[in-house]
Amino acid sequence: MLMNAMRDGGDLVRWAEPNTIALEDDWAEHAVLAALGGSTPPDCAGVPLLRSCDPDRTARPLLDVLIDGKREYRKHCDRCSTNAQPNHRLWVPSGASVVELVCCNHCRRVLSYEFSGLVWR
Repeated sequence: MLMNAMRDGGDLVRWAEPNTIALEDDWAEHAVLAALGGSTPPDCAGVPLLRSCDPDRTARPLLDVLIDGKREYRKHCDRCSTNAQPNHRLWVPSGASVVELVCCNHCRRVLSYEFSGLVWR
């Protein structure tokens, strides 16, 4: 079980599986695809990663993030790009990686209204 989870980030965060519905939102999909297009640190090849939608942040091993539980401070919303002090985090499983979409209050309300069952972190 653990070895399978090490190959697929979605296995480590099964609770986040309902969040893939958020990809039907054009803005969320664009942010997630941009995050998946980011570079992978050489020492993390083949490891499930938590990828940020912020291009200035590097991907981190998902298991490390789950163990230490620390959150990085963010200044802008990944969905609407405003400086609205985002503090709502939506983890979207995407194959071997999980993308963290950080949203402002407005975008959380919009996504939660459009898609029931989202699991916010």
